[in-house]
Amino acid sequence: MKIVVLSSLAYSLTNFRGDLLRAMKANGHEVVAVAPDHDEKVQRELAESGIEFRTVAMSRAGMNPFADLWLMIGYFILFLR
Repeated sequence: MKIVVLSSLAYSLTNFRGDLLRAMKANGHEVVAVAPDHDEKVQRELAESGIEFRTVAMSRAGMNPFADLWLMIGYFILFLR
């Protein structure tokens, strides 16, 4: 099964969800981690565990409904891949 984990900060993928991501990978799942900021250290740590890292454009403090709609479209496209 393909599992996509979304986060608003890249470092939280390894600091807070790292054990969960590795456990899902160890159970045979294809795991994709997604965050708006590209962090080389996070990408390297995830790659070492066999977890794919992708970025998506997101404004963490935005209140624009059109930007949120664009984000949802981006997530939809990501899920189709």
